[in-house]
Amino acid sequence: MNMKKINKLKKYTFHNEEYPIEKGNLDFSTLVNKFITENRKYFKNYISVICQVRESDNTHFTLGDRFPIEVANDNDIRDYIDYISNKVALLDGRYHPDQALSVYLNYTNIDQGDYILNQNIIRLSNYKLEVDFTEDVPLELPLNTEYLNWGSVTEWVSSSVAKVNDLTVDATKTISRYVEVTFRDKINRSVKVFSNVSGLDIARFTDKVVNQLKDEFVRKVEDRSYHIKDNKLFFVFERIFPKDFITSLKPNKKFSLDLMTLDVETYLDENNKMSLYCISIYDGEKAKSFYLTNYYNIDSLIKDLLSTIFSRKYSGKNIYIHNSSEFDLVFLMKYLVSYGSTKVEPVIKDGKFINIDVRFGPHYLYKVSFRDSILLLPGSLAKLSKAFNVDNIKDLFPHKFVTKDNLNLVGAVPSIEFFSGLSVSEYDSYKSRFLNNDWSLKAEAIKYCELDCKSLYEVIMNFSNHIFKEFKINTSTTPTLPSAAFKIFRSNFIPTGFKIPAITGKIFDDLNEAFYGGACWYVCS
Repeated sequence: MNMKKINKLKKYTFHNEEYPIEKGNLDFSTLVNKFITENRKYFKNYISVICQVRESDNTHFTLGDRFPIEVANDNDIRDYIDYISNKVALLDGRYHPDQALSVYLNYTNIDQGDYILNQNIIRLSNYKLEVDFTEDVPLELPLNTEYLNWGSVTEWVSSSVAKVNDLTVDATKTISRYVEVTFRDKINRSVKVFSNVSGLDIARFTDKVVNQLKDEFVRKVEDRSYHIKDNKLFFVFERIFPKDFITSLKPNKKFSLDLMTLDVETYLDENNKMSLYCISIYDGEKAKSFYLTNYYNIDSLIKDLLSTIFSRKYSGKNIYIHNSSEFDLVFLMKYLVSYGSTKVEPVIKDGKFINIDVRFGPHYLYKVSFRDSILLLPGSLAKLSKAFNVDNIKDLFPHKFVTKDNLNLVGAVPSIEFFSGLSVSEYDSYKSRFLNNDWSLKAEAIKYCELDCKSLYEVIMNFSNHIFKEFKINTSTTPTLPSAAFKIFRSNFIPTGFKIPAITGKIFDDLNEAFYGGACWYVCS
């Protein structure tokens, strides 16, 4: 026995008692009575206790909730023994009570008010469980293990398999079934349910006998476990842990990245809203730009852009736009869905576009994917260009100078206040390129936009080559940095054959409420 003070919460002090046991010998009657006897001198009138079991691999599982006990009340002690014994009987395959090495009983003294309150909760909960589930009859079959009495005709297929025909419960139904029961041992049975009409195997379940004298057993149907006693349904437990698992992936054998980059230049209009005036694309060989003054309006510019992209030549490409999920892709989305003869399949998370697949052409045979590269490579394009030693470094441009009225302006270089974060020496160096006052907003905007496309192309290509060299994965399949990190983990660090439960649904939502973090970034050195 090992007694420790482990925690103090509000007015109560909690204590742990550990009881080593022979492997798998969970005799709760003996353990609980020993616990009461040895610690009675520490108890006041009322205690609250919870049980935890330690397995041979040092994992632990808890049996039920805290249970209120009046120390002098033998019925409370008896009920608690019954309570945790039933909890063990209902454990699924994730736990191995037969490999238990010790039992912890954690207790605290409580006052009478808390005892009464928690007793009411326990008793009311048990009552509700019995009432709520009386109509929840699994597969509408008898709530007992007297299978040979389920129908009027029984045929022994073998010494351990019985076929029961003409089920009594189906007499008033439109269905007609028979069952095959396999008696695996004294307590475990497997049951298959067949249709008399089609002969199809329509359901399967297992029964595990807990107490033969009281016809007490657990019926497991898919992810639900039904605790049945004396032809009554007392508890229903639904499996919340996943069936699916995260497994290892094979590394990619060949480097593959078919990419294209796109950049958008905007200005603030009189309503302080961003308005588009230039778009450039780059496919690794050639850049092309679409400038507003060459078109009737923005709609015609976008239409020309999309007709260029939606061609067989570019099918299969991932089109990256840096820091686009909050404006550029939102802006383009309305044109993508209204373009005609396309299918648009967006993936959105937390209000941001992760990926937009656009299918086009005859029978939607071709596809391009729009992505925001900042989700893969967080950081400004200028910093990324330096980090990855690209040849095409971002240039300077007076973004604040642009208006709808000067898009074709040619003349002197705009004054320094129209540039952001520019020193006087940097400005003078830039200005010296245009000594003849031949600075053209249109030419410089297109040059700047195309250079951004080329810089982004090099950054993504260099990053992707590095990731493939180090980890043998292709970033073409990972639109975000976390997805790339996860694929690296699966392909490089999960041992073959090792499985990790894929947590989804309610349990994921509950865990997610308590999780803060998830940040992932790439460090280049």
